This record gives sequence, structure tokens and C-alpha cells, in this order.
Amino acid sequence: MIKSLIIFIIFVFYSNFSKAEPMWEIAENWVCNKTYSLMGRVDGEYDPWREQMYQDNPFDLTYKDIYLNKHEPYVIFYDFKKEVTIGSDGQTTPIVNKDYYDGGTKGGGWNHRNVIVTNSNKYHHVYVIHEDRYTGNFWLSTTDEPDSNRMNKGIIEIESWLCNPAQTEIKLPKYLKYLE
Repeated sequence: MIKSLIIFIIFVFYSNFSKAEPMWEIAENWVCNKTYSLMGRVDGEYDPWREQMYQDNPFDLTYKDIYLNKHEPYVIFYDFKKEVTIGSDGQTTPIVNKDYYDGGTKGGGWNHRNVIVTNSNKYHHVYVIHEDRYTGNFWLSTTDEPDSNRMNKGIIEIESWLCNPAQTEIKLPKYLKYLE
């Protein structure tokens, strides 16, 4: 009995908790919320005043132009049935391709990857959403590199988005049907 219990506990701790299937097979609709962000200046601009302020306040990274989680709320909605993405600003972009890479479990394995390619009028964008093989959470990571044509010239932004299946229809109990 104790041997069986030990084997069961070992199996639970070492089993792969992830769903191991493409996210579009798990649910037709997904919502990704911008959860974490890091923004910093990378163009090497030196300001002696800011350097002195940082020396006086070493825990205030804003004097080094480093900002943690100083982002506006933003959401990306993935509709795999209609094959579009919709941003919280209302911008709709068609999904032109999607693929899935199984990370496997042999030898520890890797996180599973859902690759989604969208096409706006100007360019293609590739989203790679990782499924954490231990927690089962889906994470999208994005990077906006410094661009001389942007207002935030010399700034790099890195964001992490937590993605979850979206509930698209409300299921009411029988006794509340009259509210519909």
C-alpha cells in the first residue's frame, strides 16, 4: 500500500500538466492581457543630472530610464473560428497562418508553442504563445525594438501577456431563462 502511494506521488510530481494540444483546439476564442512590461532606454544618451539623481536614489530606476510594469492596459482577442485578432483599440488583423510545436516530454521536454501569423496592411507579425508545461498557463511575449520613426526613439519595450480561453456565450440556469 505504501509503495503504491509513493509511486502515485512521484507520478503526480513528475507528470506533464499541460494540455499538449494547439490552443485553437482547446478553445475557439482566447484573450491575452498585457500582464508585465519592462521598458528602458538603449540609445546610450547620457544625462549628468539623471546620473546624480540615480546616485542619490539607487532604488529609483526611472533615473536610468528603466520602467517596470508602467504600461497601459491592453488586450488582444484571438478568434480562431473567424481567423482574426482584435486589439482593445479595435484594430482587427487577419490570421494568415498558425502552427503548433509539441515540446515533448522525453528528457524533460520543452514548453509547447503556438505560432500565429497575422497580416496587417504593412507587415506580417508572428506571435509565439508558449504553454508552460508545468502550470498549463499560456504566455505571449512581445518586444518592440527602438525605431527611429517612433516617438519613443531609443526605447526598447518587452511585454508578457497571460492568455486564457474566452467565454463567448453566457449559459444561464433554466430558472433564469426569462431574463434572455
